[in-house]
Amino acid sequence: MPQIRQPFDAMHMSNTTAYEVQRTNHFEVQLIDVGGTDLTLAVTSSSLPTITVDQIELSYGNSNVKVAGQVSYDDIDVEVKDFIEPDIQDIIEEWRKEVYDQETGDLGWAADYKREGILYIYSPSGDVKRTWKLKGVWPTSVNFGDLDYDGGDALQVSVTLSVDMAQLE
Repeated sequence: MPQIRQPFDAMHMSNTTAYEVQRTNHFEVQLIDVGGTDLTLAVTSSSLPTITVDQIELSYGNSNVKVAGQVSYDDIDVEVKDFIEPDIQDIIEEWRKEVYDQETGDLGWAADYKREGILYIYSPSGDVKRTWKLKGVWPTSVNFGDLDYDGGDALQVSVTLSVDMAQLE
């Protein structure tokens, strides 16, 4: 008996909750104990963690095998809307000064400037679906944006965050 062929289209995904796409605009970044508070940023965009495992090649005879080596985590680029209250520029600048103070030329202690962060990813209805715990977070680069007399948009601050470890929970 011949099989009944289903249409070759995406309609099978519209009739079930098993195929709900993750939207790119349902997320939030929170930094723990920055500026004396747990700071939830008005994020415009953010990269997700990238985890890389180096490989070690072991040769023996006429062949070789590969095994896991060191693990590294790429920096995360975050673009946020600047607010006057709370003063986002000031909070980020004070944190950046904990890393390096250009007035004194002093580098800070890692224990003083490294923080933890959480990247929440939400479902369409606002439930937390994924949580990335970020450890050893600190600003490596801050761009306080551009001013423009011809525009009236919100000022954007770009921050590159170094991450020691990112764990999907």
